[in-house]
Amino acid sequence: MKRKILQLFFLRGIARKQAPQHCGISGAFLFFLFMAGFSFFSPKQSYGQNPLVKQWDARFGGSDYDWLLSLQQTADGGYILGGYSDSGISGDKTQASQGGYDYWIVKTDAGGVKQWDARFGGSNDDYLFSLQQTADGGYILGGYSWSGISGDKTQASQGANDYWIVKTDAGGVKQWDARFGGSSDEYFNALQQTADGGYILGGFSLSGISG
Repeated sequence: MKRKILQLFFLRGIARKQAPQHCGISGAFLFFLFMAGFSFFSPKQSYGQNPLVKQWDARFGGSDYDWLLSLQQTADGGYILGGYSDSGISGDKTQASQGGYDYWIVKTDAGGVKQWDARFGGSNDDYLFSLQQTADGGYILGGYSWSGISGDKTQASQGANDYWIVKTDAGGVKQWDARFGGSSDEYFNALQQTADGGYILGGFSLSGISG
């Protein structure tokens, strides 16, 4: 029986900017994405006799630093990639930076060929950590933001950095956004669409009762 796995390799480079401190990483990363086919064998067989076979790889980026944090296979067999970028219009990125780091998503077909990309951000740094295809075929993006009302962000900051979610349609066009936070720092980690069509968000907060 053969199965396919998606493997993501991060090759660390030297960067002029650091990732958010709570991530425990710094520097720029080159993202190397490929599909590999492999077989499951009986305990008597050696995995070394049947190495993974690369099917393809793909690279996406602009002229500055682009960080991949989340990906998912989509209903059409393609892939949605998400992270954050401080590149302007260059390379594979078709929209200018809104200021600092912005959310950046890339949609590919089943063979890793780019179909479209989209950027969402405000005038400060915005970090995308998680994304998911939604029941309507669109996408929900989640991370945290230092931006006030500016660019794609429609609500003022509650304090320092807040949770920020963005909903898009199937083509990556923004439908709405929402900000959640208290008077101090909020760090977003994960999201999921719930059975009632809503969303559950999770992370951690340094705020007291506020916001």
